Amino acid sequence: MITMPQAIIDETFGEKSLPREYQKLKETIVSLFDERVWFMTEACASVVAALMLEDLSNPIGLNLVDGPSSEKTTVLSFFFDLPHVYRSDSFTPACFVSHAANVKTAKLPDVDLLPRIRHKCLVVPELAPVFGADREKLLENFSILTRVFDGEGLWRDGGVHGGRGYVGDYHFVWLGATTPIKPYVWKLMGHLGSRLLFLTVETHRNHRAEVQRALDGLTADLSYRQKVAKCRSAVKVFFEYLQCVLGQSQFARSVSWNRKGENETVLKAIAELADVTARARSTVSVWRPDDQGGEEDFSMPIRERPMRLASLLYGLARGHALLSGRTRLEVDELPLVVAVSLSSMPDDRRRVVDLMLSRHHPEKISPFGRVTSSEISKILGFSAPTARKVLKALSILELGNLAEGTGPNPLSFELNSDLDWLRSDRFAEHRLKWAEIVERDAGAPF
Repeated sequence: MITMPQAIIDETFGEKSLPREYQKLKETIVSLFDERVWFMTEACASVVAALMLEDLSNPIGLNLVDGPSSEKTTVLSFFFDLPHVYRSDSFTPACFVSHAANVKTAKLPDVDLLPRIRHKCLVVPELAPVFGADREKLLENFSILTRVFDGEGLWRDGGVHGGRGYVGDYHFVWLGATTPIKPYVWKLMGHLGSRLLFLTVETHRNHRAEVQRALDGLTADLSYRQKVAKCRSAVKVFFEYLQCVLGQSQFARSVSWNRKGENETVLKAIAELADVTARARSTVSVWRPDDQGGEEDFSMPIRERPMRLASLLYGLARGHALLSGRTRLEVDELPLVVAVSLSSMPDDRRRVVDLMLSRHHPEKISPFGRVTSSEISKILGFSAPTARKVLKALSILELGNLAEGTGPNPLSFELNSDLDWLRSDRFAEHRLKWAEIVERDAGAPF
């Protein structure tokens, strides 16, 4: 807790100076790393800042997604020194409310995780034990997470200690990191109603770019550890400043948001993005009707309603606004919301949707807003059956319309007319900022 006298706070700190301090934080991280690392840091900082919102109803859980050794954990480490952050390097959902048989009932509250993260940010740098578990354990993990992310506590029954847990305001936020998630994990999350958001920041650098990047690291004036330490210090200084300006004596639940003056254009964009992502990550079952290797059949989807997702994206956007001292949304929030919304789709569907919305890809022949199964196979590396299956699923989920090709002509897919706003110049501008940052170092098209 910051105990600086109120008179000094009023004289030294002000909302008008917050954008300047935020720009200083950005310049520090970009100078030591790059724009991609900054974009991840900005997303994580928005989640932490959202803790300050007095009326945040749904806990926000954001996970950075990329391959190994891709600076995801590095970015999370920038936040380790914040007093309202709880770090867990060995996490399982069962830790929220323990039923350990080797611990006496009276001692269990001392080991429970849920009360320790109340009104804090839980940072989990390695989510492999959660997402990489076998299917039975995975179901248990997500069943617990689904309940905890309601923010109302957790009550568990066990054979050794009986029923125990916590009920009430157990609000928190979550930051995690994971390698790309397998399809069956997305499917399970779809069945339970995912409470998690994702930010995919993967790059596809060529061999030469990777070698040059490694060489630059070896010849840099500062070691990696020194750069991380400087970024960690800069993040801590900024959040202390943010608390002095907006939260003063406390951090969590300290800022009242004036919804009456809300930006209707931004709100509509958030709602529309939530609807698209909810459609794209809804579950569609697939099976073969006979044993002869015939065409696959698809069931009616288990649809996710967009309301909760819209609430999560709204909370993320408001956290982003607070970083600049604003209590009103502006279009500046939308590039991050677009990136997180598109990233929160299953990987195969996300990549197809992103290719369909690409305006300048040199290998794509179809017009903007369209894509063919052969383009998906050629550009994304999907097999022909997989490409067709993904397009059929997207069609069933009402993201677009299919046109069957004849003879050698491929299956064609076009964006639904009710989603024409995805073709707008404004949406393309927001999407491009994310794509440029992610792919700039790789020299890849966007």
